[in-house]
Amino acid sequence: MALVLGIAGVVACEKVPEGFISDKFTYRPRPFNVTQGISAYSPAIEADGSTLPVKVKLLEIRDKSTGKVLDSNDLAPKEITVYLAELTSNDTTVELLNKKLARASKRPFEIVENGGRMVLSAATEYWNSGRYVFDVQVSNISGTRIIKNAGEIQVNPKVTYEVQRRTVTTSDNGSETNFQDVFAGGQMPMTVERDPAGPHKIIIKFKDRLGKSFNPAKGEVVYRGDRPHFQKYNPYFKEVRTDSTIEFGHPNLAKFPYFTVNGDVSSYYRIPAAFTTANRNVNATFAVTLYAGGTGRSP
Repeated sequence: MALVLGIAGVVACEKVPEGFISDKFTYRPRPFNVTQGISAYSPAIEADGSTLPVKVKLLEIRDKSTGKVLDSNDLAPKEITVYLAELTSNDTTVELLNKKLARASKRPFEIVENGGRMVLSAATEYWNSGRYVFDVQVSNISGTRIIKNAGEIQVNPKVTYEVQRRTVTTSDNGSETNFQDVFAGGQMPMTVERDPAGPHKIIIKFKDRLGKSFNPAKGEVVYRGDRPHFQKYNPYFKEVRTDSTIEFGHPNLAKFPYFTVNGDVSSYYRIPAAFTTANRNVNATFAVTLYAGGTGRSP
């Protein structure tokens, strides 16, 4: 009887494990897609039923195709433009804009300790595009685990511009009537060129079918009534018209135009009928968003 009681006492004194920690932590989506130079944030690490809170530490990140480990220089803070406050439609001058912008050093990639969320800054512009994998250490009240290949990141090449619209029609001389498509589907031939080493400037050209530029300075390119045009999206710099171009300074924001008109960034221009062989107005509309500095030309 005494022997039975003694064994029961030993069992009763054993410490019951507190909480649970899995060995199957992972990140989703996999891969997590980002674009060079664009900030992004992932969901927290998936804990597979582990007791929360969970702390996460980055151990190593590698180029998946070569196995090369990113060193301290790859992960070191890099200088980028940051926003000190939200831009609003009242920030209509360079001076007001600059009060909300600053240069700061940010790491391209970090793991938030609490919960393990991935944070990628605009400093990924300094990384090569491609697929990366990384290992982490996770810990909670139950212990610690090393998770190899916990997540993957697909760094896509930087997009310097995006064309959302490019249409052209003709209309009756002096009016907004009898519209006709010039090309099948109304799509206007359009090219965008960028000089990354050039000054922050936007240059717009309108050319005829023989490649000759219309002359904005002499009224060969005009606005279309009260419809938006590029100056509406760029109040920071005054429009300059030459014998072949319409030019603007560029505030070099991560995305420009930053503001929209009725949810759109379309610009409406017209070559009046007097300057066309068909004696009809030529109505050109385009919408382009820029994601990089330098000199952008749209001939």
